Amino acid sequence: MDKKLNLINEQVRNLALRIIEGLPLEPVHSVRICEHKPDRSLEQNALMWVWLGHMSDDIGHTKDELHVEFKRKYCLPIMLAHPDDYPEIASAWARLTRLSTEGEVADALAPIISTKRLKVRHMSQYLKDIFGEAQGLSIRLPDPRDRGQRNF
Repeated sequence: MDKKLNLINEQVRNLALRIIEGLPLEPVHSVRICEHKPDRSLEQNALMWVWLGHMSDDIGHTKDELHVEFKRKYCLPIMLAHPDDYPEIASAWARLTRLSTEGEVADALAPIISTKRLKVRHMSQYLKDIFGEAQGLSIRLPDPRDRGQRNF
């Protein structure tokens, strides 16, 4: 049995206790309790794609091309700055940089660098980096507050 619960209310907490109480002692089971760290929010993801769409209209690259470029340029450094949150990226970077240049390693890691993995606070930084890039190109992006978005 593999079960994951997020204790968001008393009902879920009581369910977790019932599950643990109902477990047999043989075979031995492991129980892990840790703080839930939410991944980037849906609002952040939607905002990112809106912004990439606006930028793609102005620079002549598709949203997907910009997404790939910005993951390499901004997402990878965020992940490397927080190795405890992204140990697989940090470990692969450490192994590969011994064998290749940083640019080659970044290219090799590109397929596994994903904004889906980013924590909310790291996605906020990523969005700020994209916003800064747009400002540097004199591209005006829509303000997330205009859409009622809270997590920026």
